[in-house]
Amino acid sequence: MSTAPRKRKPMEYRAQAAAKAREMGLQSRYISQHGKYDDCMWFVDTGHWPETWPQPKPVLTLVKTPLPSQPLEPVNTDLPAKNENAVNTPLLRGRKKKAAKGVLANGRNEKGVPKFENWFCRIYPKDITYPAWKELSKTSTDIANICFAKRDHARASERAKGKKDSDIDPVFQFTFKEAVGFFRISRPTFDKSIKQLMSLGFIERATGGGIFDGKGIPATYRSIENWRNWHPTQQIKRACNDSRKTALQQLKKTKSQ
Repeated sequence: MSTAPRKRKPMEYRAQAAAKAREMGLQSRYISQHGKYDDCMWFVDTGHWPETWPQPKPVLTLVKTPLPSQPLEPVNTDLPAKNENAVNTPLLRGRKKKAAKGVLANGRNEKGVPKFENWFCRIYPKDITYPAWKELSKTSTDIANICFAKRDHARASERAKGKKDSDIDPVFQFTFKEAVGFFRISRPTFDKSIKQLMSLGFIERATGGGIFDGKGIPATYRSIENWRNWHPTQQIKRACNDSRKTALQQLKKTKSQ
């Protein structure tokens, strides 16, 4: 027959030391579980806490606070009548939380217009496969990238002002001084690249530049998407027309002589 194991009674020396600790207002859990005979008997006889034991902890006692003598104010149980047409809205507890700095009312981050160092040029890999991109020179490709970055920057500036996106891209400025700072190129190279971008349909001149009232006014440009429909045959036709014109001019000169 199997009998259930009996619970082991605590040893007498541990019980005596634990009772002594409770009289002193200290916790006795460690003593009743791990106390050794020599330490327990020395603690019972002298009343000094052995060094081998952990630091003594006082017994936690709950202090009951007396009830207030003044009667509590009666609670107003008169609730307002329920409006059947009212929309169920969650109750707002406490004050409304103020929006953090740099966060809009809808919870999104308030991002201003980035600096030029943080601009980026948005170009898709498919765009590079178009014939117009392959026709561009190295300098024209670099200037086209800056033009696209300026286009996106102009869009971001209008969005920051609260304007909606339109079908027509906003205008931007690109001066020769900026090109020199970016690429260290000459004025004829810059003009040639701008003309190539305009002829291939990457950009168009919105307003011309010049000197007005003694002040220099830079030209403004607008990004267009005509380069997607450009084909090399168009350039061949233009070259043929130019060669015909030059040939006719030479014939006229020879006849006049």
